[in-house]
Amino acid sequence: MVLDQNQKTFEFKDIQNEPTPSWLRGFSAPIKLTSNLNTEQKIFLCEHDTDAFSRWDNAQALWSSLILNPEQIDEGALFSAFENILTKETDNALISELLTLPSERLIHLQMDEINIIEAKQKREAVIDKIVQRFKPVLLSIYNRLNTADVFELTPGAVGNRSLKNTCLSYLVKAGEFDLAYHQFESANCMSDRLAAFNALLSVDNSHQDHAIQQMFTLYQHDVQVMDKWFAAQALAAENGVDDIKQLMQHALFSFNTPNRLRSVIGSFASNFVQFHNQQGYELLTEVIIKLNTSNPQIGARLVSIYNHWKRYTPELRELQKQQLEAILATDDLSNDIFEIVQAALAP
Repeated sequence: MVLDQNQKTFEFKDIQNEPTPSWLRGFSAPIKLTSNLNTEQKIFLCEHDTDAFSRWDNAQALWSSLILNPEQIDEGALFSAFENILTKETDNALISELLTLPSERLIHLQMDEINIIEAKQKREAVIDKIVQRFKPVLLSIYNRLNTADVFELTPGAVGNRSLKNTCLSYLVKAGEFDLAYHQFESANCMSDRLAAFNALLSVDNSHQDHAIQQMFTLYQHDVQVMDKWFAAQALAAENGVDDIKQLMQHALFSFNTPNRLRSVIGSFASNFVQFHNQQGYELLTEVIIKLNTSNPQIGARLVSIYNHWKRYTPELRELQKQQLEAILATDDLSNDIFEIVQAALAP
């Protein structure tokens, strides 16, 4: 079916049951489609559709519903479908994608008013449910895929690593910190080591400090890995403004290196609970004003973090507005930053 008109009717004849449409098959372009598929149909497509994008898209919709409107979804039916996927599906790369929840940022986009704490708590609650329901299965899959095989870049090997590391990201939520640290120490490729490192930093545990120091010792001369090292710490759930200020005092941090600046400040802005408060906003504004004369292009990119200030809860909305007004009042404000701020403050 090709929708090439504003309105179009398709008529099906000689079929026994009402069909379930599989929308946007094979699509790669981002499209927001509103359909009248019910939960049962979405679960069916997620489990049985022959199109991988459709399966992933419906999985994302189902997870979003479970996070934001759990009363509107049959949790038992959804988890039964995922149990079948985890035990019967053979495409590990696809399983990994189906098992990955929408990010906090995507959850925010689906809220009428962005409530940072509520979004975090609701998403974490679903993670807890997944761990409680599937921990034995996730652990079994992880152990099966966590082999000492020689590193390969084949699609199968990439898919195996992806699923293994997705399982690990859930297992650390169940306290499997030793598992993550063992992978961190014994990994034979960067993707496995970084996945374990990020997992260890996602939940407070006794291995964090050693992993941070060991990662630095091993890769301090690798610029790209150090960018990821800084970013992982900026995103760590326990790290607040004071920790970010300490990172900015590190010998390898530089305001003159855009990627390093983004890895710390840009990443911290995605650490939503820790960033979205007066201290977090003041730090960002301080950085933007400092960049006004040295690198206004990066400053403009960072000030765009405030672009959606009107969609937040009243307290955060007012705090962000104050920061935009403070930036606008800066002497000799660059055109790059001025244009973004002016557009954000426009009625």
